[in-house]
Parts: sequence; structure tokens; C-alpha cells
Amino acid sequence: MNIAVIGGNRFVGKKLVESLVDKKHNVTIFNRSKSGHKDVTKVRFDRDKDEIDLRYFDCVVDMCLYTLEQFKSIKEHIPRDTRYIFVSSGAVKYKETFGEYATEKENVEIELERTDLNYTIVRPSYIVGYDNHIPRLEYFIDKLINSKVISVDGGSDYPINLVHVDDVVECFTNIIFSTDSLSGKVYNVCSDEETTIDKIIETIKDELEIEDHITENSSEFVFPNQSFEMDNTRTKQELNMKFTDIKHMIKLFIESWKNENHISKS
Repeated sequence: MNIAVIGGNRFVGKKLVESLVDKKHNVTIFNRSKSGHKDVTKVRFDRDKDEIDLRYFDCVVDMCLYTLEQFKSIKEHIPRDTRYIFVSSGAVKYKETFGEYATEKENVEIELERTDLNYTIVRPSYIVGYDNHIPRLEYFIDKLINSKVISVDGGSDYPINLVHVDDVVECFTNIIFSTDSLSGKVYNVCSDEETTIDKIIETIKDELEIEDHITENSSEFVFPNQSFEMDNTRTKQELNMKFTDIKHMIKLFIESWKNENHISKS
């Protein structure tokens, strides 16, 4: 299969490309730096300036589409029979908190509904995993092991949803290779249950055998002060998926962190 990934050179996109290459598919990455996996075709592409040729792809995964104007500039270049996966966000349901980012993602979703494209929308919750360019779990680990104060924005007991990066990649690949018509479908990609900042901290403390921590109220925090709840029922049923539970996500992350930092697991 010929697959285009727009973005594809960091975190989720990087892992998706690795998975597709392992499955022996032909992958082309479009990004501004012309960088990415050594075994794919790389094309320099700045979506705010350049046109793109997508005529020869069976599927296009758009990892870095953020505005309605960006979509308008690309939509005429997407073949009607090509499966187009738009990476939106669970933030579209929390526009007061996420502001322009969420509004623009929602605007793209609305515009997609007006087209005759073969599109599928994926809405991830907060994505966690090692090598994330957004230091979510790293933040807590650094503060805890160095006995630093953890900043929280207005509280730490509101429900939020995480999802492991491997689950996000699995969702993409299930959509890419599905033989069903998924046109117009919207899939939430999130864990089965919500957690809280308090539970995240306590789980990390248990894994690292740390007893105490200190928090302070600050707007400088890796999670907004906002409940962030999502439902993955349709995704599990229609894409035949199981999602990693929160505790195991954190365990996997800490194992990778220990390996990277040459820390004994004992």
C-alpha cells in the first residue's frame, strides 16, 4: 500500500511511520525539514506555502493540520477515493479551555463533513509515552526524583484522560488497513477510565519508591486546569481495540526512562 504521512518526523508520527515500514508498506513523509525514517521517501513540504501531490496514495494520514485555512489549501489535492485520516483532538469538546486550537480543529471537522472525501477523524486525548516532545510524565518524574515542588493549576483532583502512544498508532493502522467503509466516522482514542493528577503522582511515586511530594498552585503546568473526559466505546467496538490502562502506561514509561538513563530496575 502507498501511504502518505504529513508530518511524521516526531513522536506519534514517527512511531506510526516505523510501524508502517515494518509492515513493508511504501511510505512517503511530507514535512518542512524533509526528515524522518531512513527507509521512506521524504518530501520537503511547508503546508502554508507549498502545493502537494497526493494522487498516487491509497491513504493519507494528516498529523499536523491545525487550521481551517490549511485544510482549504489541501482539500482539492486529496483524491476522492483516497482514505484521508485527519488527526483532530478531544479538545474540540473543551473549546473554552483550549481556545483557538480546539476551535480550528472543530472548524476542520465541520468543513470535512461538507466534502465528498473519504475521510475519518481521530480525536486523541492527552497522549503519553517516551520521547514525547510535550514533557507530560517527564515533568512529574523530574520533580519527584529531585524533590522539587510540583506546580498544579488550580487543583489536582479533576478527571482527565490519557492514552498511550502505541494505542494511537494502533488506531491509525487499524483505520488504514480496514476493509470497511469508515467514511465520516469519528473515533475517540483514549483510555477506558479517567484518572487525576493526584493519581498520576501517586502511581509514579509507587513505581519510583518515593514517599513524599510538595505541590503549589501555578498556571505554569503541563495540564490545563480542566476536566478532560472522553468515551472510547465506538472505537473499541468498530476498530476491535483494547486500550492500555493508566497504571500500565506509567509503568511502561518509567521502564523506558530507566533504560534511557541507565538506572537499575531493582
